[in-house]
Amino acid sequence: MTDLLFSICIPVYNVEKYLHKCIESVLNQSYDKYELILVDDGSTDNSYQICKDYQSKDRHIKAFTKENGGQISAREFAFDHASGDIILCVDSDDYIEKNALDVLNSYFVNENPDCIYFNWQRVSNDVAINSKKEIVVKETMNKLNEIIKRICTNSYYNSMCIKAFKKELLPKRKLFDFYKVRHGEDLIQTLGLIESAKTVLFIPDILYNYRTNVESISYKIDLGKDYLENSVRFYVYLFLKNKKFFSPKDWDYYGMYCVNLLYMKLYRISISNVSIMKKKECFRIIRNSQYYKVFLHGRKTYSFVKNVFISLFEKKIDYLVVFMFLLLKKTRK
Repeated sequence: MTDLLFSICIPVYNVEKYLHKCIESVLNQSYDKYELILVDDGSTDNSYQICKDYQSKDRHIKAFTKENGGQISAREFAFDHASGDIILCVDSDDYIEKNALDVLNSYFVNENPDCIYFNWQRVSNDVAINSKKEIVVKETMNKLNEIIKRICTNSYYNSMCIKAFKKELLPKRKLFDFYKVRHGEDLIQTLGLIESAKTVLFIPDILYNYRTNVESISYKIDLGKDYLENSVRFYVYLFLKNKKFFSPKDWDYYGMYCVNLLYMKLYRISISNVSIMKKKECFRIIRNSQYYKVFLHGRKTYSFVKNVFISLFEKKIDYLVVFMFLLLKKTRK
């Protein structure tokens, strides 16, 4: 069996509480042909010192620091310094299973896909809190439009951290326009990779642990991020349109998925603990976005109830939208 070199890329930003666990999960791998690239993205805590301490003790580790530029910027920096055959991204507050590289190496060597998707699980205090597998059986896909459709209509596949891919898939163009994005950036990077892939393998193995705070149930409103999120979704729409991946039927399916996301967005805004004026401002941002005007406006779901809410939103009856969502939340309890 050929042993491939893995480049494990970890952007680091103010995660001193979790960073040791993340790094140790790599250093304790049963497969040892890898390099660990740590990119501190302008942390203000002790994160970079932790990176340097580990670098001084282990030959596998390369530690860098840079001015804060966001997740995409830090990943691209890591990619530029990667020398491996295979790229694997890990977020610095998460960690991977001990056999992750062994499993991935075996699949890459024996089946030679360009990219491998695997399962992840949510953990709290290092205990798994969900057991559902999105990928139930091993599956190989080589029709790009079907691969893109799966990725773009299921947020489970958005993360850069649940895939390993050949370094040759990395696009040459940098995503400077999206360095400030903090939500949706993974999908943008994913599309740039997948469009060059000829074969994508989906495996049922759980290899990644996503740390979540189950005590946090509030939806935080950030108007600046809402502007950026809409720009991300418009970018994805234009990407799909320009590449001509989708048939008319695919577009109907994708449009239905997107309008359901809009419904959930309106719901989260409505039940958030902010003033009605700020909620109205969030609605205004959505309605005025290119994404909404060009692609979402006038689209409906298969659900009568959702269509009622979206119709009220389109008619700018914002108070009633919020009131009905709050009432809906109360009846669900």
